[in-house]
Amino acid sequence: MNLVLYLKMNGFKWWEKKIGIEDWSEEDEELISNLVNWMQNKSPDFTNTFCNLMNYNHAHDEVFSDNDFGTWKKNWQERVNNKEYLKTMTNTNPVLIPRNYLVEEALNEAETKGQLNKFNDLNKAISLPYQIEKVNIKYLTTPSKTNIPYKTFCGT
Repeated sequence: MNLVLYLKMNGFKWWEKKIGIEDWSEEDEELISNLVNWMQNKSPDFTNTFCNLMNYNHAHDEVFSDNDFGTWKKNWQERVNNKEYLKTMTNTNPVLIPRNYLVEEALNEAETKGQLNKFNDLNKAISLPYQIEKVNIKYLTTPSKTNIPYKTFCGT
């Protein structure tokens, strides 16, 4: 199903908070739809998209240099032209997520070597997912894209 169609059917409330909107207006539907369409077309890292909007450019993902994203971001900035949007976004968007490759690395070390250092470090880092100040950059790095589909332990 097309994500924009899904949003129209189920509401935009979740996305409003993701981009810092507290006071809904009719124009916001188009703003959110345009972001969702761009994300579907360019496949940016989901978490880093919102981090970029909060001016956390730790990932240095090239996709955010895209002209269409720049245009969208300018329109969005005009819409959220006050500082309150950042409070909403920082309470809604995690900066750090337990990325699969980090979880697998920690679990593999625990299973094969009996060492829990990586597991404990990762667990400590993800315990405060909305704070960037004390996070080791290795937990913020976007994994490299490959042509090999990633399959998790549960098969998804």
